[in-house]
Amino acid sequence: MTHLREYQKKIIESCIQDLHNKKKSLIVLPTGSGKTVIFSHIIKRLNLKTLIVAHTSDLIQQIKKSVISLNKNEGPPTKVATIQSIYKSSEQFDLIVIDECHRSGAKIYRTLLSNQKHALYLGVTATPFKSPLKILG
Repeated sequence: MTHLREYQKKIIESCIQDLHNKKKSLIVLPTGSGKTVIFSHIIKRLNLKTLIVAHTSDLIQQIKKSVISLNKNEGPPTKVATIQSIYKSSEQFDLIVIDECHRSGAKIYRTLLSNQKHALYLGVTATPFKSPLKILG
């Protein structure tokens, strides 16, 4: 299991609090600061049926490696998918994590999220101001 830095522990606690109180949270950290590790720990702690969405297969592979190594198939299922492969799905999730969420203003993301109204949302990005964050605003 990955040893967490103090700032990562604080972010995890803050995000979990936000998700319980506001049903959404946003993590903004620079590249290489452990965003994937952080949201993997949040997923484990919340223990909800989760969808993790990214826009490239490279990101998907990195995410799968981190989530699988931490969660070891315990708890509710976690699905990792590209936005292109999942946006029309009717499958329901309790938590949706959007990697590179500055892209979430795009129609393809809005299509996915319009079918997931009861879910908690966690956005993750290093560049929060590239486009509107409609779901996290």
